Amino acid sequence: MSVDHASWSLPFDKTLATNMFRAESDRYNRKVGIVSTILLGGLAIAYICALVWSAKTGTSLDVSGNPYLYAVVLVGVAVLAVFVAVRPGSATEFRNRVAIRQLTKQYGGRGFVVETEEAGLRCRIGDDELSVPYAAITRSAIVDGVTWLTTADDRDSSVFYNFMGINWALRETGSLSIPVPNEVLAQHRSLVADVLAVGKDQRAGLKQGSAATMKLLSEFIGEEAEA
Repeated sequence: MSVDHASWSLPFDKTLATNMFRAESDRYNRKVGIVSTILLGGLAIAYICALVWSAKTGTSLDVSGNPYLYAVVLVGVAVLAVFVAVRPGSATEFRNRVAIRQLTKQYGGRGFVVETEEAGLRCRIGDDELSVPYAAITRSAIVDGVTWLTTADDRDSSVFYNFMGINWALRETGSLSIPVPNEVLAQHRSLVADVLAVGKDQRAGLKQGSAATMKLLSEFIGEEAEA
């Protein structure tokens, strides 16, 4: 299997920088919002019911401070969780605002050029070039109607994995997301599927220690490829 040769260029601006992070993080933020809504919403309902029960029976909840203030805070946090679940892009933009600002300042006004090659994607922003093997691309995402190829794997967007204590902000390795314009997909309809399929084959080859795969990726990235 191979990937059709294609190339495209997009202007690098704040919107593109923002959507790079959204392609990686929106799915995770939505999951966090949904799980938090269920947990916090249930807790808020239970606490309000306890307040009503205590008012009717004339008893007092064994809490320090104002119990009604706690109810307001719980409801407020639950509403915030709903917002994150419904608008994960806003949460992503807020959490990554500093990095978005830095990327826009560094690359704003330049062209983001992408070209498919046998072993991967060749990306250029101004004078900077990055070679991304297909093996590094693990999934696709859609942001505002545009398809993105991203190196964020399923574990990165796993709520269970992150709730175990391995938070996204503490990861040692970062992710990269690459936009694929709709006009490119109109000409190469299987491009995304082919990229993911070839990437899967490359990862399998690396895992098996395939000499052909190692040689291909080594030549592509210009250094020794490691399994």
